[in-house]
Amino acid sequence: NKKRINDFLKNHKQHGLKLETAELPNVLIPERIQEAIGVSFNPLIYDSKQIKMFYTSLASCLPRGIVNRLFAREIRAGVKKYGKQFAIGIGCLAGGIEGNEKILTPEQLSEDIKKAKERGASEIYFFRLGGLNDDFVSTLRDNL
Repeated sequence: NKKRINDFLKNHKQHGLKLETAELPNVLIPERIQEAIGVSFNPLIYDSKQIKMFYTSLASCLPRGIVNRLFAREIRAGVKKYGKQFAIGIGCLAGGIEGNEKILTPEQLSEDIKKAKERGASEIYFFRLGGLNDDFVSTLRDNL
């Protein structure tokens, strides 16, 4: 299957497709290992956009300061390596399949957006928008 996936990735433009891959952050599993096992794809090779899903809310077992530094490092490294072909995914804004995921507060969402912009992320993606309430809408309007 890895060969089929790589063939699709290499030929996506022939089908008129824009390719964006949502991937684990490198602080969890180094990118080289992710590439070797077929879950990370170099956007410079595939002419795509790499979106690292860095959900600061899921790291609530760590002090927020440490999480912020890891978040900033992930963005800095991605922007340096891939430029505008790198984006960051922020979450969680609502519970997921388990229903017990920690979600960001509007203040934490604002902080994450500001950090992503300061570190040069060309785009910011928001996942699990099922819980986009008025507070989140207001936070997005104020920060984007």
